Amino acid sequence: MKGGLVLSEEKVGAVGYIALILVIVFFSGVIGQTDALPEQLDILDFQAMLGNFGEVLGPDGEGTTTFRGEGGSAVRDGFLFSLWLVPTVVFALAIVEIAEHFNGLQAARKILSPLLRPLVGIPGQTGLAMIAGLQSTDAVGGMMKDLRDKGQITDREKTLMAAWSFSAGATITNALATGAVLYGLAELPAPMIVPLALMIIMKFFGANIMRLYLNKVDGKPQVERSDESGISQ
Repeated sequence: MKGGLVLSEEKVGAVGYIALILVIVFFSGVIGQTDALPEQLDILDFQAMLGNFGEVLGPDGEGTTTFRGEGGSAVRDGFLFSLWLVPTVVFALAIVEIAEHFNGLQAARKILSPLLRPLVGIPGQTGLAMIAGLQSTDAVGGMMKDLRDKGQITDREKTLMAAWSFSAGATITNALATGAVLYGLAELPAPMIVPLALMIIMKFFGANIMRLYLNKVDGKPQVERSDESGISQ
């Protein structure tokens, strides 16, 4: 396409679709949240494979803390915080690279684009980042930057995806952890499902508010087809 980068069309094949399914399961957290499954299947869960940092004993030999310690501030604490994020982003990008090698992103583009285009205005290859964003805010940021650097999405699509990610970041993780305190107070037939569904709906609502804003700024709706013929700028 004139003024843009053309994405190569490759035949996906069965391997690509299998890779896509495995990566979706991996980032979705389904395996990790299902206690009935054997522990060996944790290999298919992003958070389980990411693991945890070890704990450091306090000066009295009893209390524990992470390697960041407590009471840190300014640049030094910020540096340790950045080290905290490195494994999450690097590991997520590594999984995406493996999926891309087996044409998993091509499969996502073909399957998810007809759904994500009308809903949010973004191509199907962002689907894996969206799913990862339900568990990790850091992973989705790194994955979106990687897609933009490779020319697989436009700046507009990156903005829409950022708007989708901004509200209720790491939705499932936070809903099951921090939000669990409120579930006992809510008199709902399904106290966990209702707020979780509402948060996901509002993520799409927020992305479409940004979509309307961009349309107004541009003067007309932008029809970008990075999922089919190329990248328009």
